[in-house]
Amino acid sequence: MKSIKILLKTLFAIVIVFSVIVFLPYYAYAACGLEGQNCCVGPQGNRFCTQPGTECRDGRCVKPAPCGGQNEVCCPGPVPCKPNVPLLGCVNGRCQPACGLPGLPCCTTGSKCMPGFECNESNQCWKPCGLLGFTCCDNRTCGPNLVCGADNKCQLRCGLAGAACCDNQRCDAGLECFQGRCFVPLNEGAPCIAGSPPPCKSPNLECVVRKCTVVGLEGKPCKQGGLCTDGSVCYRGYCERQGGLNKPCAQGNTCQSGLACAYLYVRHEAGDRTLGKCEYANRVGGIGQLCRVASPQCDQGLVCQSGPLGGYCYKPCTENCSARNTKTEIWYCDKWKTGMCKKSSGGEGEPCLPTEPPSCQSGLRCDGNICYKPTQGSVPTPPHIISN
Repeated sequence: MKSIKILLKTLFAIVIVFSVIVFLPYYAYAACGLEGQNCCVGPQGNRFCTQPGTECRDGRCVKPAPCGGQNEVCCPGPVPCKPNVPLLGCVNGRCQPACGLPGLPCCTTGSKCMPGFECNESNQCWKPCGLLGFTCCDNRTCGPNLVCGADNKCQLRCGLAGAACCDNQRCDAGLECFQGRCFVPLNEGAPCIAGSPPPCKSPNLECVVRKCTVVGLEGKPCKQGGLCTDGSVCYRGYCERQGGLNKPCAQGNTCQSGLACAYLYVRHEAGDRTLGKCEYANRVGGIGQLCRVASPQCDQGLVCQSGPLGGYCYKPCTENCSARNTKTEIWYCDKWKTGMCKKSSGGEGEPCLPTEPPSCQSGLRCDGNICYKPTQGSVPTPPHIISN
């Protein structure tokens, strides 16, 4: 009996040792690798988890958060986002609809497209070339009316509206070069700012008092620099035709062929008056005619008598005509016609008749001892001035 007890104890001990030998590794393995447990350690020191769907992170086996889907965190590894429609990309650690890449929609925040690409009218990112302001295409080519500039950007070719002038002076038809660029010029009467684009249409429009005004032509203001373009000359800011019939004498005493500078005051376009008006030469210098400005002022034997409006030539009498006067006759020197003594008949421009009171021919009035027509309003001026 005693030996049986000893045998049973021996068998129990053997069973215990066997169980430890057989099942201890299993229990040691099961204590790691499951969710929430420590990561298992392999023979070579590598850490791993045994429960499907778990990962070893910081020594513990955990189920990772969902990743790779839209608005989910990016998955680790070379494929951070799952295949999806729309295409997803890893943006700031999360999978979002891809944008900003060539051919993809433009992003709504931050940079719309990756460097070197632009957002086009279709809201897609592309790399433009050949357009105004964009990079030149291969072989430094650009679109119509564009050229590749020194900065490898496409710019307007010279001569177009808004572009640089060709050779700093030429533009396409209908355009004008102003301050190095081509503009559509303004027409007469258009508002403008002197010295600022766009310019007034050349050659005879300039900005005067904020309006495009005709200049450089007879009767108009002179161009800048005192120039006139129609052969007239600039006098005190205005172009006038000097030297022609009824025009101011050029240089004060010069007229065109067949004309003479008469001793008359003439009004200029600028509004002032100067001495010297061009008249037909055969009407200047003779008796009763206008004097010349330059010497000789009158023909031989004649004298120039000047007044507030001009000067006239007369022939002085060689005798004292008034010495012939009687109670019934008045004699005067007919210096504007003959240069000889003449008895007054009371006609226009002659001395009044010696009656009481002094009288003139019918229809005339005596004033200042000279007969004149009342409709004139005043005593006639040269060449009808009467003097002894």
